Amino acid sequence: MIFHIQNSFDDFYKIVNENRKKFSSGVVHSFIGTEEQLKNVLSLDLYVGVTSSTLQTEESCNMIKNCPTDRLVLETDSPY
Repeated sequence: MIFHIQNSFDDFYKIVNENRKKFSSGVVHSFIGTEEQLKNVLSLDLYVGVTSSTLQTEESCNMIKNCPTDRLVLETDSPY
């Protein structure tokens, strides 16, 4: 399952947390969030999609360094 969440992390987390056993896997596409939100995504055993949008700030770059490499999905927002 592919999740694209913008400005709705709390709702996303609540719904997915309640229904996580209903699907086998998922990717949070083009993840932009906080360190705490990253930890919450990982606690759901989901993958984290990284694009150029994810890496626009130093804070985001530092945050994504804490994501295990086996949970990262490199995405493209071509032509960017």
